[in-house]
Amino acid sequence: MRVQIRPMAKRWAQVLCRVLASRPASRTLLNIGYDFLPIKTKARFHRAFTELFEEQDRRLIEGEWHVRFNGTDIRLPLRRTFARLDWTAAISILGHETEIKSTYAQLLADRDRPIDIFLDVGANFGTHSILFAANRVRVLAFEPNADCEPYCMAVAALNRLSISWIKAALSDHEGEVDLVYPKTRTWLGSIEPNMSGALSQQFEGCVTTRVRLGTLDRYAGDLPSGSRILLKIDVEGGELSVLRGARSLLQRPQAPLIIFESNDTAGRAELGSLLAGYGYRLFTLPFGRKPGTPPLALADFLADSATNFIAVPSGADVSSFARARDIKQLET
Repeated sequence: MRVQIRPMAKRWAQVLCRVLASRPASRTLLNIGYDFLPIKTKARFHRAFTELFEEQDRRLIEGEWHVRFNGTDIRLPLRRTFARLDWTAAISILGHETEIKSTYAQLLADRDRPIDIFLDVGANFGTHSILFAANRVRVLAFEPNADCEPYCMAVAALNRLSISWIKAALSDHEGEVDLVYPKTRTWLGSIEPNMSGALSQQFEGCVTTRVRLGTLDRYAGDLPSGSRILLKIDVEGGELSVLRGARSLLQRPQAPLIIFESNDTAGRAELGSLLAGYGYRLFTLPFGRKPGTPPLALADFLADSATNFIAVPSGADVSSFARARDIKQLET
């Protein structure tokens, strides 16, 4: 009997949440309550209430959703003609991949060694870029999918943010390449042949489009020396190629911190070897809360079930991150 009740209870909770989120007065109260949730509860909220609206939904009365990150209030649009996208992005910006968002908050809170530049490789709808731009960090967002830019620019305009959007995929060479992605799941887009083939088999109606291909060194070559750079890579299997195209960046005296996704455990050995060759140490996420955390040995990295990691240059003082101020708005 419990097996039948739980899905029904979840369904009724989703209906209630949609009603509350659809109307301005009740949405304001829901938003206030959401703001007080710790980040782990925001993640549960995200998992439970992502699919509330249709792509275009007349039930939604247009307005805004607000999130607070690192002491900064960010306004997010809720538009009837983009109801599904806007709602999903609004609760994903903090509630999705919370181990990354907690790490972002920790790095931004380190006032002695602030992040100056955020390189968002595989920006998708720009939800990561928005967090840094709202905290007055220079942002370069790399995303080849033309369907993704309008949302990020709408949020940037609403909050008067500056985000440099670069319509290109990144690899270890320049040219053009086919980007393949499911129309309703743009975040799964890939230029890697193996991944693209798997997507076409798994999803009906995949889109294939020709996009520009460049290297990170080409775009990052004129970044000011001495800048503290955070590089985020989420490119569905192309992480190694992106790093191979960033040799000059990785050899800078002030080498960037790198947060990257690694879903393919079979390909981790080469990825780990490349990073080790540049003197990087690997850690799991969230990062920076516990001083003295040892880096991952290569064998542990290869076997770890996590999908997101951080690579820290050998000269960086890992203990300094843990001395940053308490992130109460996220962790309590």
